[in-house]
Amino acid sequence: MPWTVTLIPEAEAELLAMPADIQARFLHIAELLETFGPHQVGMPHVRPLEGKL
Repeated sequence: MPWTVTLIPEAEAELLAMPADIQARFLHIAELLETFGPHQVGMPHVRPLEGKL
């Protein structure tokens, strides 16, 4: 099952304001998530949500 990472406009603006190395790291993890899904990527890149968003 393919995954898609989508950023809301506020998150995209915040990401673009970050240094290039942080942006690159985020994009790498997003690509991992799209390729393998959150269950195979796992910690430390993804962790279960607790409580309300």
